[in-house]
Amino acid sequence: MSRLWPQLSMDQTMRLVPVEPEIPKGVGFTTENDIFEYKPFGERLQGLVQNIEGPAVLTLDGDWGSGKSIFIRQWAEMMRGIGAPVIYFDAFGSDHFEDAFLALSSEIITATEVVDGSDDEEKPSKKFLGHVVAAGKVVAPFALKVLTRAATAGALDIEDIKSLGKTGEDMAHLVQAQTDKMIEDTIENRIHDAAVERQTLNDFRLSLAQLASSASAKSSIVGNSRSPLIFVIDDLDRCRPPFALSVIERIKHLFAVDGVVFILVTHLPQLETAIQGAYGAEFDASRYLEKFYHLRLQLPSHTNPNRSQRKRYLEHLFQTYAVRHVDSQLNQLLWEEVEFLVNKHELSLRTIARVVTTVSLTAVSVPRNHFFVAPLVAGVCVMKSVAPDLYARARVGNLGHEEAMAFIVGNDDEREWALDWWRHATEGGVINDEHRNGIMWEMRRYNIRHPRDLLTIAVGQVEAIQVDGEREAE
Repeated sequence: MSRLWPQLSMDQTMRLVPVEPEIPKGVGFTTENDIFEYKPFGERLQGLVQNIEGPAVLTLDGDWGSGKSIFIRQWAEMMRGIGAPVIYFDAFGSDHFEDAFLALSSEIITATEVVDGSDDEEKPSKKFLGHVVAAGKVVAPFALKVLTRAATAGALDIEDIKSLGKTGEDMAHLVQAQTDKMIEDTIENRIHDAAVERQTLNDFRLSLAQLASSASAKSSIVGNSRSPLIFVIDDLDRCRPPFALSVIERIKHLFAVDGVVFILVTHLPQLETAIQGAYGAEFDASRYLEKFYHLRLQLPSHTNPNRSQRKRYLEHLFQTYAVRHVDSQLNQLLWEEVEFLVNKHELSLRTIARVVTTVSLTAVSVPRNHFFVAPLVAGVCVMKSVAPDLYARARVGNLGHEEAMAFIVGNDDEREWALDWWRHATEGGVINDEHRNGIMWEMRRYNIRHPRDLLTIAVGQVEAIQVDGEREAE
Protein backbone atom coordinates (compact mmCIF):
# COMPACT_ATOMS: atom_id res chain seq x y z
CA MET A 1 0.00 0.00 0.00
CA SER A 2 2.61 2.50 1.09
CA ARG A 3 6.36 2.65 1.26
CA LEU A 4 7.78 1.82 4.65
CA TRP A 5 8.08 4.82 6.91
CA PRO A 6 11.66 5.25 8.17
CA GLN A 7 12.40 2.79 10.93
CA LEU A 8 13.51 4.05 14.34
CA SER A 9 16.25 2.61 16.50
CA MET A 10 14.83 0.97 19.59
CA ASP A 11 16.78 3.32 21.85
CA GLN A 12 15.02 6.32 20.35
CA THR A 13 12.44 7.52 22.85
CA MET A 14 9.12 9.10 22.02
CA ARG A 15 8.74 12.87 21.80
CA LEU A 16 5.69 14.80 22.97
CA VAL A 17 6.53 17.75 20.72
CA PRO A 18 7.55 17.23 17.08
CA VAL A 19 11.00 18.36 16.01
CA GLU A 20 10.92 21.39 13.75
CA PRO A 21 12.18 20.63 10.22
CA GLU A 22 15.75 21.76 9.57
CA ILE A 23 15.83 25.27 8.13
CA PRO A 24 19.11 26.00 6.29
CA LYS A 25 20.55 29.44 7.00
CA GLY A 26 20.07 31.85 4.15
CA VAL A 27 17.80 29.41 2.31
CA GLY A 28 14.59 28.96 4.26
CA PHE A 29 12.21 26.87 2.20
CA THR A 30 13.37 23.53 0.79
CA THR A 31 11.57 20.59 -0.74
CA GLU A 32 12.22 18.60 2.43
CA ASN A 33 11.20 21.17 5.05
CA ASP A 34 8.28 22.92 3.34
CA ILE A 35 5.78 20.44 4.79
CA PHE A 36 2.90 22.89 4.55
CA GLU A 37 3.84 24.11 1.02
CA TYR A 38 3.96 27.74 2.13
CA LYS A 39 6.79 28.91 -0.13
CA PRO A 40 4.50 30.59 -2.72
CA PHE A 41 2.81 32.55 0.07
CA GLY A 42 6.25 33.45 1.43
CA GLU A 43 7.30 34.85 -1.93
CA ARG A 44 4.18 37.01 -2.10
CA LEU A 45 4.88 38.28 1.42
CA GLN A 46 8.42 39.12 0.32
CA GLY A 47 7.10 41.27 -2.52
CA LEU A 48 4.72 43.07 -0.17
CA VAL A 49 7.34 43.85 2.48
CA GLN A 50 9.91 45.06 -0.04
CA ASN A 51 7.48 47.60 -1.44
CA ILE A 52 6.11 49.07 1.79
CA GLU A 53 6.95 52.71 2.46
CA GLY A 54 7.01 54.27 5.90
CA PRO A 55 6.44 52.51 9.23
CA ALA A 56 4.24 49.43 9.05
CA VAL A 57 2.90 46.81 11.42
CA LEU A 58 1.51 43.64 9.82
CA THR A 59 -0.19 40.77 11.61
CA LEU A 60 0.15 37.24 10.31
CA ASP A 61 -2.90 35.41 11.61
CA GLY A 62 -3.27 31.65 11.70
CA ASP A 63 -4.87 28.93 13.81
CA TRP A 64 -2.91 27.01 16.38
CA GLY A 65 -1.37 24.04 14.59
CA SER A 66 -1.33 25.79 11.20
CA GLY A 67 2.47 25.99 11.07
CA LYS A 68 2.88 29.75 11.69
CA SER A 69 6.17 29.49 13.53
CA ILE A 70 7.71 27.07 11.07
CA PHE A 71 6.65 29.31 8.19
CA ILE A 72 7.98 32.54 9.67
CA ARG A 73 11.36 30.99 10.50
CA GLN A 74 11.63 29.65 6.96
CA TRP A 75 10.59 33.02 5.54
CA ALA A 76 13.07 34.91 7.75
CA GLU A 77 15.95 32.75 6.47
CA MET A 78 14.76 33.17 2.89
CA MET A 79 14.80 36.95 3.35
CA ARG A 80 18.25 36.87 4.97
CA GLY A 81 19.45 34.84 2.01
CA ILE A 82 18.61 37.67 -0.38
CA GLY A 83 20.22 40.26 1.87
CA ALA A 84 17.31 41.65 3.87
CA PRO A 85 18.00 42.69 7.49
CA VAL A 86 15.71 40.51 9.63
CA ILE A 87 15.31 40.38 13.40
CA TYR A 88 13.47 37.40 14.89
CA PHE A 89 12.00 37.81 18.37
CA ASP A 90 10.47 34.93 20.32
CA ALA A 91 7.86 36.79 22.38
CA PHE A 92 6.83 33.72 24.36
CA GLY A 93 10.45 33.06 25.31
CA SER A 94 10.81 36.64 26.57
CA ASP A 95 7.56 37.15 28.44
CA HIS A 96 9.32 36.92 31.80
CA PHE A 97 10.13 40.62 31.28
CA GLU A 98 7.73 43.00 32.98
CA ASP A 99 7.95 45.47 30.11
CA ALA A 100 8.65 44.79 26.44
CA PHE A 101 10.71 47.94 25.82
CA LEU A 102 14.09 46.61 26.91
CA ALA A 103 13.46 43.17 25.40
CA LEU A 104 12.66 44.64 21.97
CA SER A 105 15.52 47.15 22.14
CA SER A 106 18.00 44.43 23.06
CA GLU A 107 17.03 42.37 20.01
CA ILE A 108 17.54 45.37 17.74
CA ILE A 109 20.96 46.19 19.20
CA THR A 110 22.16 42.57 19.03
CA ALA A 111 21.06 42.13 15.43
CA THR A 112 22.32 45.45 14.09
CA GLU A 113 25.70 45.20 15.83
CA VAL A 114 26.41 42.28 13.50
CA VAL A 115 25.61 44.51 10.51
CA ASP A 116 27.67 47.43 11.87
CA GLY A 117 30.71 45.25 12.40
CA SER A 118 33.25 47.70 13.87
CA ASP A 119 33.59 48.98 17.45
CA ASP A 120 33.27 52.59 16.34
CA GLU A 121 31.44 54.57 19.03
CA GLU A 122 29.77 56.62 16.29
CA LYS A 123 28.20 53.66 14.54
CA PRO A 124 24.36 53.65 14.57
CA SER A 125 23.99 50.68 16.93
CA LYS A 126 26.21 52.34 19.57
CA LYS A 127 24.29 55.61 19.31
CA PHE A 128 21.01 53.72 19.52
CA LEU A 129 22.14 52.00 22.71
CA GLY A 130 22.60 55.41 24.34
CA HIS A 131 19.10 56.46 23.32
CA VAL A 132 17.71 53.16 24.65
CA VAL A 133 19.20 53.90 28.06
CA ALA A 134 17.76 57.42 28.07
CA ALA A 135 14.33 56.33 26.85
CA GLY A 136 14.30 53.45 29.31
CA LYS A 137 14.45 55.90 32.18
CA VAL A 138 11.32 57.56 30.81
CA VAL A 139 9.19 54.53 30.02
CA ALA A 140 10.23 52.31 32.96
CA PRO A 141 7.25 51.89 35.32
CA PHE A 142 7.43 53.70 38.65
CA ALA A 143 5.64 52.10 41.59
CA LEU A 144 4.57 54.53 44.29
CA LYS A 145 4.61 51.71 46.80
CA VAL A 146 8.39 51.61 46.42
CA LEU A 147 8.52 55.22 47.62
CA THR A 148 6.36 54.37 50.61
CA ARG A 149 8.59 51.45 51.53
CA ALA A 150 11.67 53.65 51.18
CA ALA A 151 10.13 56.22 53.54
CA THR A 152 9.64 53.54 56.20
CA ALA A 153 13.03 51.92 55.58
CA GLY A 154 11.18 48.95 54.11
CA ALA A 155 10.43 47.58 57.56
CA LEU A 156 6.87 48.50 58.57
CA ASP A 157 3.80 49.74 56.78
CA ILE A 158 1.46 52.44 58.16
CA GLU A 159 -0.95 49.96 59.77
CA ASP A 160 1.95 48.20 61.49
CA ILE A 161 3.10 51.49 63.02
CA LYS A 162 -0.42 52.46 64.15
CA SER A 163 -0.72 49.17 66.00
CA LEU A 164 1.99 50.37 68.43
CA GLY A 165 -0.48 52.71 70.19
CA LYS A 166 -0.47 56.51 70.65
CA THR A 167 3.28 56.83 70.08
CA GLY A 168 2.88 54.70 67.02
CA GLU A 169 0.04 56.88 65.75
CA ASP A 170 2.21 59.99 66.03
CA MET A 171 4.99 58.25 64.18
CA ALA A 172 2.53 57.05 61.54
CA HIS A 173 1.31 60.61 60.92
CA LEU A 174 4.89 61.77 60.54
CA VAL A 175 5.79 58.96 58.14
CA GLN A 176 2.59 59.55 56.17
CA ALA A 177 3.37 63.28 55.85
CA GLN A 178 6.90 62.53 54.67
CA THR A 179 5.65 59.96 52.21
CA ASP A 180 2.98 62.34 50.84
CA LYS A 181 5.64 65.05 50.42
CA MET A 182 7.94 62.65 48.58
CA ILE A 183 5.16 61.56 46.23
CA GLU A 184 4.10 65.16 45.59
CA ASP A 185 7.68 66.17 44.82
CA THR A 186 8.07 63.21 42.50
CA ILE A 187 4.88 64.01 40.57
CA GLU A 188 5.83 67.68 40.35
CA ASN A 189 9.26 66.80 39.01
CA ARG A 190 7.72 64.47 36.46
CA ILE A 191 5.45 67.25 35.22
CA HIS A 192 8.38 69.65 34.94
CA ASP A 193 10.38 67.02 33.11
CA ALA A 194 7.61 66.10 30.65
CA ALA A 195 9.04 68.24 27.84
CA VAL A 196 12.46 66.71 28.33
CA GLU A 197 10.98 63.21 28.29
CA ARG A 198 9.07 63.87 25.09
CA GLN A 199 12.29 65.01 23.45
CA THR A 200 14.08 61.93 24.78
CA LEU A 201 11.50 59.63 23.19
CA ASN A 202 11.60 61.57 19.94
CA ASP A 203 15.38 61.19 19.92
CA PHE A 204 14.93 57.46 20.50
CA ARG A 205 12.60 57.13 17.51
CA LEU A 206 14.90 59.21 15.31
CA SER A 207 17.87 57.06 16.33
CA LEU A 208 15.91 53.88 15.52
CA ALA A 209 14.98 55.25 12.10
CA GLN A 210 18.66 56.06 11.41
CA LEU A 211 19.66 52.59 12.55
CA ALA A 212 17.08 51.01 10.23
CA SER A 213 18.30 53.15 7.33
CA SER A 214 21.89 52.09 8.02
CA ALA A 215 20.95 48.41 8.18
CA SER A 216 19.01 48.72 4.93
CA ALA A 217 21.89 50.53 3.19
CA LYS A 218 24.34 47.80 4.19
CA SER A 219 22.05 44.98 3.05
CA SER A 220 22.17 43.52 -0.42
CA ILE A 221 20.08 44.91 -3.23
CA VAL A 222 16.76 43.08 -3.41
CA GLY A 223 15.36 43.54 -6.89
CA ASN A 224 15.57 47.27 -7.62
CA SER A 225 15.15 48.39 -4.03
CA ARG A 226 16.62 47.88 -0.60
CA SER A 227 14.71 46.03 2.08
CA PRO A 228 13.42 47.74 5.21
CA LEU A 229 14.53 46.46 8.60
CA ILE A 230 12.15 43.55 9.22
CA PHE A 231 11.25 42.78 12.82
CA VAL A 232 9.40 39.47 13.24
CA ILE A 233 7.62 38.90 16.57
CA ASP A 234 6.56 35.28 16.95
CA ASP A 235 4.24 33.47 19.40
CA LEU A 236 2.56 36.65 20.64
CA ASP A 237 -0.65 34.74 21.36
CA ARG A 238 1.12 32.40 23.80
CA CYS A 239 2.50 35.19 26.02
CA ARG A 240 1.20 36.36 29.35
CA PRO A 241 -1.54 38.91 28.51
CA PRO A 242 0.25 41.85 30.21
CA PHE A 243 3.43 41.20 28.22
CA ALA A 244 1.55 40.74 24.92
CA LEU A 245 -0.18 44.09 25.53
CA SER A 246 3.15 45.68 26.40
CA VAL A 247 4.64 44.46 23.10
CA ILE A 248 1.95 45.89 20.85
CA GLU A 249 1.68 49.14 22.81
CA ARG A 250 5.45 49.73 22.81
CA ILE A 251 5.60 49.05 19.08
CA LYS A 252 2.88 51.57 18.32
CA HIS A 253 4.16 54.35 20.57
CA LEU A 254 7.94 53.90 20.35
CA PHE A 255 9.13 51.56 17.61
CA ALA A 256 6.87 52.37 14.64
CA VAL A 257 9.30 54.49 12.60
CA ASP A 258 10.26 54.88 8.95
CA GLY A 259 12.25 51.97 7.59
CA VAL A 260 10.98 49.35 10.05
CA VAL A 261 8.34 46.74 9.22
CA PHE A 262 6.96 44.67 12.10
CA ILE A 263 5.31 41.30 11.48
CA LEU A 264 3.30 40.07 14.45
CA VAL A 265 2.77 36.32 14.20
CA THR A 266 -0.25 35.36 16.25
CA HIS A 267 -3.69 33.79 16.41
CA LEU A 268 -5.79 36.93 16.67
CA PRO A 269 -8.83 35.39 18.39
CA GLN A 270 -6.56 34.14 21.18
CA LEU A 271 -4.91 37.54 21.48
CA GLU A 272 -8.34 39.15 21.66
CA THR A 273 -9.25 36.78 24.51
CA ALA A 274 -6.10 37.85 26.36
CA ILE A 275 -7.05 41.52 25.97
CA GLN A 276 -10.55 40.86 27.25
CA GLY A 277 -8.98 39.14 30.22
CA ALA A 278 -7.15 42.39 30.98
CA TYR A 279 -9.97 44.85 30.23
CA GLY A 280 -13.15 42.83 30.75
CA ALA A 281 -15.32 40.42 28.76
CA GLU A 282 -17.44 43.27 27.33
CA PHE A 283 -14.39 45.11 25.97
CA ASP A 284 -14.24 45.30 22.14
CA ALA A 285 -10.83 43.63 21.79
CA SER A 286 -11.04 43.29 18.00
CA ARG A 287 -11.52 47.02 17.44
CA TYR A 288 -8.85 47.79 20.03
CA LEU A 289 -6.30 45.60 18.24
CA GLU A 290 -7.01 47.26 14.90
CA LYS A 291 -5.37 50.41 16.27
CA PHE A 292 -2.05 48.62 16.51
CA TYR A 293 -1.61 47.14 13.04
CA HIS A 294 -1.99 48.44 9.51
CA LEU A 295 -2.64 45.21 7.64
CA ARG A 296 -3.88 41.76 8.62
CA LEU A 297 -2.57 38.80 6.61
CA GLN A 298 -4.06 35.33 6.84
CA LEU A 299 -1.82 32.29 6.60
CA PRO A 300 -3.25 29.97 3.90
CA SER A 301 -5.69 27.54 5.43
CA HIS A 302 -5.04 23.81 5.43
CA THR A 303 -8.55 22.89 6.42
CA ASN A 304 -8.71 20.75 3.27
CA PRO A 305 -5.12 19.70 2.46
CA ASN A 306 -4.48 17.55 -0.57
CA ARG A 307 -3.29 13.94 -0.39
CA SER A 308 0.36 14.91 -0.88
CA GLN A 309 0.26 17.45 1.96
CA ARG A 310 -1.39 14.99 4.31
CA LYS A 311 1.17 12.30 3.55
CA ARG A 312 4.16 14.60 4.00
CA TYR A 313 2.85 15.92 7.30
CA LEU A 314 2.01 12.43 8.51
CA GLU A 315 5.52 11.21 7.67
CA HIS A 316 6.99 14.19 9.51
CA LEU A 317 4.91 13.51 12.62
CA PHE A 318 5.59 9.76 12.69
CA GLN A 319 9.32 10.39 12.46
CA THR A 320 9.62 13.32 14.85
CA TYR A 321 7.22 12.02 17.47
CA ALA A 322 9.16 8.76 17.22
CA VAL A 323 5.94 6.75 17.05
CA ARG A 324 6.88 3.17 17.80
CA HIS A 325 5.72 -0.05 19.33
CA VAL A 326 8.27 -2.60 20.45
CA ASP A 327 7.21 -4.72 17.45
CA SER A 328 8.42 -3.11 14.21
CA GLN A 329 5.79 -4.98 12.18
CA LEU A 330 3.07 -3.38 14.30
CA ASN A 331 4.67 0.01 13.63
CA GLN A 332 4.25 -0.57 9.91
CA LEU A 333 0.62 -1.61 10.36
CA LEU A 334 -0.05 1.48 12.47
CA TRP A 335 1.44 3.69 9.78
CA GLU A 336 -0.58 2.08 6.99
CA GLU A 337 -3.88 2.25 8.88
CA VAL A 338 -3.46 5.83 10.00
CA GLU A 339 -2.39 6.92 6.52
CA PHE A 340 -5.36 5.18 4.94
CA LEU A 341 -7.94 6.64 7.35
CA VAL A 342 -6.42 10.12 7.25
CA ASN A 343 -6.89 10.16 3.48
CA LYS A 344 -10.27 8.43 3.52
CA HIS A 345 -11.70 11.06 5.84
CA GLU A 346 -9.62 13.91 4.33
CA LEU A 347 -8.49 15.14 7.73
CA SER A 348 -7.07 18.60 8.31
CA LEU A 349 -3.44 18.93 9.37
CA ARG A 350 -4.61 20.03 12.80
CA THR A 351 -6.65 16.84 13.23
CA ILE A 352 -3.83 14.69 11.86
CA ALA A 353 -1.55 16.06 14.60
CA ARG A 354 -4.16 15.19 17.22
CA VAL A 355 -4.56 11.65 15.86
CA VAL A 356 -0.81 10.98 15.73
CA THR A 357 -0.37 12.24 19.28
CA THR A 358 -3.01 9.75 20.46
CA VAL A 359 -1.45 6.93 18.44
CA SER A 360 2.00 7.80 19.82
CA LEU A 361 0.90 7.74 23.46
CA THR A 362 -0.95 4.47 22.95
CA ALA A 363 1.83 2.65 21.07
CA VAL A 364 4.55 3.58 23.53
CA SER A 365 2.47 2.84 26.65
CA VAL A 366 1.45 -0.74 25.81
CA PRO A 367 3.98 -3.06 27.46
CA ARG A 368 5.89 -5.74 25.60
CA ASN A 369 4.00 -9.03 25.09
CA HIS A 370 0.60 -7.43 25.69
CA PHE A 371 -2.31 -7.78 23.29
CA PHE A 372 -2.13 -5.05 20.65
CA VAL A 373 -4.00 -5.00 17.33
CA ALA A 374 -2.66 -2.12 15.21
CA PRO A 375 -5.69 -1.84 12.85
CA LEU A 376 -8.13 -1.59 15.77
CA VAL A 377 -5.98 0.87 17.73
CA ALA A 378 -5.41 3.08 14.70
CA GLY A 379 -9.12 3.03 13.86
CA VAL A 380 -10.33 4.00 17.32
CA CYS A 381 -7.67 6.74 17.54
CA VAL A 382 -9.09 8.31 14.37
CA MET A 383 -12.65 7.74 15.61
CA LYS A 384 -11.85 9.54 18.84
CA SER A 385 -10.96 12.70 16.91
CA VAL A 386 -13.49 12.71 14.08
CA ALA A 387 -16.44 10.48 15.10
CA PRO A 388 -16.91 10.71 18.88
CA ASP A 389 -20.37 9.11 18.66
CA LEU A 390 -18.91 5.94 17.11
CA TYR A 391 -16.04 6.03 19.56
CA ALA A 392 -18.48 6.17 22.48
CA ARG A 393 -20.24 3.04 21.22
CA ALA A 394 -16.93 1.23 20.61
CA ARG A 395 -16.01 2.10 24.17
CA VAL A 396 -18.86 0.01 25.56
CA GLY A 397 -18.73 -2.74 22.92
CA ASN A 398 -21.88 -1.55 21.16
CA LEU A 399 -20.55 -0.43 17.78
CA GLY A 400 -22.59 -1.91 14.92
CA HIS A 401 -20.94 -3.72 12.02
CA GLU A 402 -22.36 -1.57 9.23
CA GLU A 403 -21.48 1.78 10.79
CA ALA A 404 -18.03 0.52 11.74
CA MET A 405 -17.30 -0.68 8.22
CA ALA A 406 -18.63 2.55 6.71
CA PHE A 407 -16.02 4.37 8.78
CA ILE A 408 -13.18 1.92 8.07
CA VAL A 409 -13.66 0.66 4.49
CA GLY A 410 -12.55 2.56 1.40
CA ASN A 411 -12.98 2.12 -2.34
CA ASP A 412 -10.86 -0.66 -3.90
CA ASP A 413 -9.70 -1.60 -0.41
CA GLU A 414 -7.03 -4.30 -0.17
CA ARG A 415 -6.50 -4.18 3.62
CA GLU A 416 -7.98 -7.62 4.20
CA TRP A 417 -6.06 -8.36 7.41
CA ALA A 418 -7.18 -5.08 8.96
CA LEU A 419 -10.77 -5.42 7.73
CA ASP A 420 -11.06 -8.99 9.01
CA TRP A 421 -10.14 -7.79 12.52
CA TRP A 422 -12.93 -5.20 12.29
CA ARG A 423 -15.39 -7.75 10.87
CA HIS A 424 -14.68 -10.09 13.76
CA ALA A 425 -14.76 -7.32 16.39
CA THR A 426 -18.21 -6.19 15.19
CA GLU A 427 -19.43 -9.75 14.43
CA GLY A 428 -20.29 -9.26 10.80
CA GLY A 429 -19.11 -10.19 7.32
CA VAL A 430 -17.09 -13.06 5.88
CA ILE A 431 -13.60 -13.52 7.28
CA ASN A 432 -10.72 -15.12 5.36
CA ASP A 433 -10.08 -18.58 6.89
CA GLU A 434 -6.38 -17.95 7.27
CA HIS A 435 -7.05 -14.65 9.02
CA ARG A 436 -9.72 -16.27 11.20
CA ASN A 437 -7.22 -18.82 12.50
CA GLY A 438 -4.73 -16.09 13.29
CA ILE A 439 -7.35 -13.96 15.02
CA MET A 440 -8.65 -16.84 17.11
CA TRP A 441 -5.09 -17.83 18.08
CA GLU A 442 -4.38 -14.28 19.28
CA MET A 443 -7.59 -14.19 21.28
CA ARG A 444 -6.89 -17.53 22.96
CA ARG A 445 -3.31 -16.45 23.69
CA TYR A 446 -4.51 -13.43 25.63
CA ASN A 447 -7.65 -15.10 27.06
CA ILE A 448 -10.09 -12.83 25.18
CA ARG A 449 -13.41 -14.68 25.16
CA HIS A 450 -15.77 -12.53 23.10
CA PRO A 451 -15.15 -10.68 19.80
CA ARG A 452 -16.85 -7.53 21.07
CA ASP A 453 -14.24 -7.32 23.81
CA LEU A 454 -11.66 -6.50 21.13
CA LEU A 455 -12.82 -2.92 20.63
CA THR A 456 -13.24 -2.24 24.33
CA ILE A 457 -9.65 -3.44 24.85
CA ALA A 458 -8.39 -1.19 22.04
CA VAL A 459 -10.27 1.81 23.48
CA GLY A 460 -8.93 0.97 26.93
CA GLN A 461 -5.38 1.05 25.57
CA VAL A 462 -6.04 4.45 23.97
CA GLU A 463 -7.47 5.79 27.23
CA ALA A 464 -4.83 4.28 29.49
CA ILE A 465 -3.00 7.61 29.45
CA GLN A 466 -5.43 10.51 29.41
CA VAL A 467 -4.22 13.91 28.18
CA ASP A 468 -5.97 17.27 28.36
CA GLY A 469 -4.86 18.32 24.91
CA GLU A 470 -2.32 17.66 22.20
CA ARG A 471 0.59 19.85 21.16
CA GLU A 472 0.58 20.71 17.49
CA ALA A 473 3.08 22.27 15.11
CA GLU A 474 3.08 26.05 15.36
